[in-house]
Amino acid sequence: PSPGAAAEARREDIDRRQRAKAFGRLRSRDVVEGVHLYERTDALGAAYFADDVVPVATSDEVYDCLRQRGGATACVVGSPVAEPGPDSRVYVLEDRANSMRLHTEGPGGLLVVSRLAAAGFAARVSGEEVALQEVNGALLGVAIPPGEHAVEIRYRPRSVQWGLLVSLLSAMAWFWGIRRGRFADSRLRQ
Repeated sequence: PSPGAAAEARREDIDRRQRAKAFGRLRSRDVVEGVHLYERTDALGAAYFADDVVPVATSDEVYDCLRQRGGATACVVGSPVAEPGPDSRVYVLEDRANSMRLHTEGPGGLLVVSRLAAAGFAARVSGEEVALQEVNGALLGVAIPPGEHAVEIRYRPRSVQWGLLVSLLSAMAWFWGIRRGRFADSRLRQ
């Protein structure tokens, strides 16, 4: 290798180490020459059980709670719907834009789902509708009882349901108007 290539390799190595230090625990993967992909090895994933559940008084305290505790801590305003579940396991079976299917096993606890807590989300645990709780100021939290469970998270906002109803009624009115118009036209011809 030429001296220029060796110097470039050293600069890339220093750059890679600086990025890893700056962004936490990153693993670098060379995709193609000159392009690097960084993977954060300590990311919590699409769904995880909280190691610790901390109730706070206001939403302003959530950020401080997360900054102080970090990791898989769940900070909730008010009373938590479940206790921590550090020994429970969750497996993501299907992850779509408006739905998620999960399988859980273990002693249960507070399951944190990496979806923005918004009106229109619903959760079912083993077929039973359960309450959702906002966790960490923005994510969904679901109370999971002990044992194995199928968990389904769905996003169906009321605005979509109303939109479908209005569209259906409009189509019916249009069809009724067309049929009535044809009937009136046939009576005029006679």
